[in-house]
Amino acid sequence: MKYPNLEWGKMEAVVNKLGGIEGMEAFLRGETILAPSREKHLFDLRLTHWLPGTESFEIGSHFKEERRKRAEVYLYQPDAQFLISFGDKVEGPCEKAVLKVSRLLGAATDIDIIGRLVGQRPIVVRFSQIWRLLCSQGHGEAGTLLTNGQFNIFYVHDSQGKLHTIRVHWVNNESGFSGWSMVSQRIPREGSRSVGTQIIYD
Repeated sequence: MKYPNLEWGKMEAVVNKLGGIEGMEAFLRGETILAPSREKHLFDLRLTHWLPGTESFEIGSHFKEERRKRAEVYLYQPDAQFLISFGDKVEGPCEKAVLKVSRLLGAATDIDIIGRLVGQRPIVVRFSQIWRLLCSQGHGEAGTLLTNGQFNIFYVHDSQGKLHTIRVHWVNNESGFSGWSMVSQRIPREGSRSVGTQIIYD
């Protein structure tokens, strides 16, 4: 064995830092570039996106499975955690905002990401803002959100003020239904976000 003193716990930690099994495999294929974990190297600010203000917003009436051809947004059924945490939530009016859109240059956990961002300004977004972004790319068109299978990550609060991630990505199914997939995950969560993941925040 080339590294006889290497412990399995450390090997597992490395895999987690690389973004899990998929991130490790991407690294072995040479598709991932590791960067020092300094703030200026963790994110690549791609653009900013201006959004107008909105009135009150019923989350459950918008974020539901929608496969009709005439639908404004093609959506898969949100996961069970999403429905439990947000299905009956109604947001109050939202003022206009400029969201920042960054991509990860190195694998990082949500705690790492949030730790870098909270010193700048509040990072949570509103579901009405996520919905506006989805409407602009409702059928998988090119735009602010990634549609290449990589994840778009938002941070939101539930009705108890607990922080969640909302993972949004376009599922391109050539032999069936293509649409947006949404998964809610409580923080802290295991594993890291892989290189190229897009973070969208206030």
